[in-house]
Amino acid sequence: MTMIRLARYLHGLPGYRIEPIRTFRSSDDRAYTEVCEGFDKLLDKNDAAKSTDRINFLLLKVHHNGSPICQILEAPGEHYFDPNNPKAQFQPYINRIISSNNMIIWLIFVELSSSALNMGTEKRRNYV
Repeated sequence: MTMIRLARYLHGLPGYRIEPIRTFRSSDDRAYTEVCEGFDKLLDKNDAAKSTDRINFLLLKVHHNGSPICQILEAPGEHYFDPNNPKAQFQPYINRIISSNNMIIWLIFVELSSSALNMGTEKRRNYV
């Protein structure tokens, strides 16, 4: 939902354009392609967050006055941390982003589910 809200906010400001990066996933991934093709309409939907539940991540590029200024990755938190397997490897697309040669500032929002809040001391410590 954070990605949807941020994209809606930027979409309404003069000079900003938000677009999905279509080449980040294979063109054979029909669900990703459909979300990319309908992204502007998706932002206007009341249930926009449900519209992205068919894919496990979405990468957006934000432009201001025609120049790219940042990228936003929407990805499920369980791809970053599994309380039952705290040393699990990241998904390949996360490694691809992390290992890129771009100048990077990472800002990560993590929303814990109510079940994660009750995960116990050891799992919570691993998460932190």
